[in-house]
Amino acid sequence: MKVTHKKFNGGYRFKKFEDQSQAKVVDFQPSSTVEAAVDEITYSDNIMDYLKSFGLTLRKSIDQALYDEDVHIQKDSIGKMVINMTQVESYDFPMDIFFEEDNANDFIEGLKILKNKLPQVQIHLVLCENQLKKHETKISEIMSLQGVQVTTVVDKYPINKKELLIPILLDMKYPIGYPSANIGVIMMEPYMITQLYCLYKDKKPINHAMVALAGPGWKDNLILNLPLGTKVKEITQAYLKEDRQVRLIKNSLMTGQVFSMEDKIDKGTYLLIALSEGSKDSHGINIGLHGPVRACISCGQCQNVCPVGLIPHLLHKHVEQGLVNERLADLKIFNCIECNLCNYGCPSKIDLIGSIIKGKEQLEEIELSHKDYQLKGIKEV
Repeated sequence: MKVTHKKFNGGYRFKKFEDQSQAKVVDFQPSSTVEAAVDEITYSDNIMDYLKSFGLTLRKSIDQALYDEDVHIQKDSIGKMVINMTQVESYDFPMDIFFEEDNANDFIEGLKILKNKLPQVQIHLVLCENQLKKHETKISEIMSLQGVQVTTVVDKYPINKKELLIPILLDMKYPIGYPSANIGVIMMEPYMITQLYCLYKDKKPINHAMVALAGPGWKDNLILNLPLGTKVKEITQAYLKEDRQVRLIKNSLMTGQVFSMEDKIDKGTYLLIALSEGSKDSHGINIGLHGPVRACISCGQCQNVCPVGLIPHLLHKHVEQGLVNERLADLKIFNCIECNLCNYGCPSKIDLIGSIIKGKEQLEEIELSHKDYQLKGIKEV
């Protein structure tokens, strides 16, 4: 079995925390009636309809105005597809589930459907090195499929971000500020592949999702198979540890959004992290929101961890002082992939990413566009 390996010299290797989600699926039925999910996936023989349902074929972000016919790329514009199965964050969806017998068969059949519907597309399956030996048999079976290539990368964050993974994997420049569809690349999560198989097998709408529970706030760290539209509070009532005040985070500890109890599970939710609010976990990490903010001490930690070689504290100071001009763009602010490593490492608890996002938005307002400032490379840190 010959697997390509791609080097990633930057990034940060997280220690895997306790309370990882197990590769064990249980059915969950909420006690209250779930309204019909507005984002359920309906069957269509046109594969582009499926990709569109996840926003994978967009030319621009959904909030950017375009004529309807220009919003999505055409089928013949897709040249490569990346299936991201890396596990590089402190909490991640357990990819082992896609290599276990029943789910593995669904996953492989989903890959076959993709190749049948998009014969011109080269499919790249990306794993971390340590996953390879665990699933050698199934990976060999996947590699026997025509037009499917398996590549491994080092388990360092943020290699899972498309702005880094695509240039490293495919040796292509990423169009900063635009979806990857603009360069003919579609990046998919593995659950989308198994759902594709179920959709074509049953020819019925998909109105369920698999959501993994991770973090110290849950009684059991399982994967729930539940209806789309399920309220988060239904899950917390059944699985949250008693007398715990928690912060619930969707999909990523580093970049995910905070969930409220009234929020609902949508088709883009695959991981629900529960952190005990305002306390220290077994690693001595204070997981209270931000903590007291202090003045920048120019320690350089944010610069050391930045995977694209920026100086986040310098960008922050420019924005805070109102120096939003061409100089800020020349400092490559548009190269920021918003991975949050600078915030994570800042001892002063400064919201560096908040300032960077604000600076990019203000530059756009004065018509200094991100399209003129492309990702040049990755700095070793």
